[in-house]
This record gives sequence, C-alpha cells and structure tokens, in this order.
Amino acid sequence: MGASYVFGVLPSSDPEKLHEALSWLSGYLAQATGDDFSVVVTKDYEELMIRIREGSVDLACLNTVGYIKLRRDVLDIKYVGTFLEKDDKDGSMSGYYRSYIVSLKDRGFSSIKDIEGGTFAFVSRDSTSSVYAKQALRKMGIDPSVFFGKVFYLNRHDRVVKSLVAGSVDAGAISHGMYRNAVESFGDVFDVLVVSEPIPHDLVVASRSFPPDKVELYRKALVQLPPDYDGFETVRRALGWGALGFGVFDESFYDRAEEVINADI
Repeated sequence: MGASYVFGVLPSSDPEKLHEALSWLSGYLAQATGDDFSVVVTKDYEELMIRIREGSVDLACLNTVGYIKLRRDVLDIKYVGTFLEKDDKDGSMSGYYRSYIVSLKDRGFSSIKDIEGGTFAFVSRDSTSSVYAKQALRKMGIDPSVFFGKVFYLNRHDRVVKSLVAGSVDAGAISHGMYRNAVESFGDVFDVLVVSEPIPHDLVVASRSFPPDKVELYRKALVQLPPDYDGFETVRRALGWGALGFGVFDESFYDRAEEVINADI
C-alpha cells in the first residue's frame, strides 16, 4: 500500500476548475505510483508558499514566481517537472507561455499608450504573468504605478477578464491561455496590445518532507504522459492551457525568469 500525500495548487482561477484540473493529475500519479492524494486549492499564493515550506503540502503545482522564491529560500525544494504546451505559432511542444495585455476592441485603443491615466488590472503581485507584463511595460518606458490612473490586483485571471468585459477596467494582463479561454467564452472582442517575452510554464515541485527517492519515480511518471491523455483536455477546458505533457529542465531554464522576478521585487 502506498503513502498518502497532499497536492496543493495556486488559486489563479476558479477554485472548482482548478480542483478539476489537478484531480486528474493526482489520479494519474496515484495510478502510476500506488500513492494516494488529496487536492487542496489554497486561499492565496502566500498560503501555498507557507504550506510548502512547512511540509503540510507534499506536492504542488506552482507558478514560476513561487518557484524562484522557494528555490532561493528553501534550499532543498525538489523540482519535479514543467508543463509543456503546444506553441501557437509552429505547433511544437514548449515549456513557455506569454503574458498578454488586452483591452476590448470597442474601446478603440490602438496602443497601450492610449490608456495613459486609465484603469488597469493585474492578477496579483505574485502572478508570473503580471510580473512579466510589468517588465514588458517598463521596456516601453511605462511605469504602471505612475502611467495608469488606477491599478487593481484582482487575484485571479478570470476576474481580470470579467472586469474587461464589464468595462470596469480599460486594459488588463492575463496569461495567453486565459486569453484563449476568454475568446472562446466571449468571442473575438479583445485586442492584444502588448505581448511579453517567453515565461517558463507552471511546474510541479515537492516539499522538503517528500521522500527524495520518490522524486525520480514521479518525474518519470509525468514525462511518460502521452499528449492524447484525457486529462490534458480537462486542463485545457478548465484553465485554457494547451497542456500536452511535462518536460524536465535543468536549473538554467529558470535563470532568465529569476532576473525578471528579482527586478520586480
């Protein structure tokens, strides 16, 4: 009989959809390893970080900001694998995604510079897509805290989309996966004003209490997932990710992300 573990996930979108998306993954890992899992969607980013540090979460689906902070503060955090998805341009498997800054077409903005003094929504200060969106704006000479009249942090990607559609904000930053979901839900009503540089995708990590000898077992289980596995369609439907597998990268894969994230602190 296997061990029992807690699988945690960031509250980046609707908790029910996140639970659905991660339940298939924990179910697959249970089948592949003989272990048992319960899935927990934490109330915010900080709770998941605390629970990983203290070991009350054994495995976690984490964003890049969280991983960079953890590998800096918790020396024995265990990297397991990174989500891969199909690149929109050439269809290749990639461990990257991008942040999009979008507005509604009927607002008539042809450039982000048209929104000076307007309202803007980010997901969270701990959202990787938000950090990269800020970096993209700064490269254009725009300091979001000064350029926009009001900046909101709404804690979830889907809330940014809903605020855009409702006309509550002039523009917002979301992941390109959430953008795809938004177009499916609301139609071709958005303009993409800014696209970030590539961002390392979300990943699975194990806490310091997780048995080191099991990390390789779990890693092999993840990379052996076939692209046509039913669970990936669940992730696509629930979260908008074009997830098709997992890859394992060395530490250098996250070095550029560390530079971007450290510049935002």
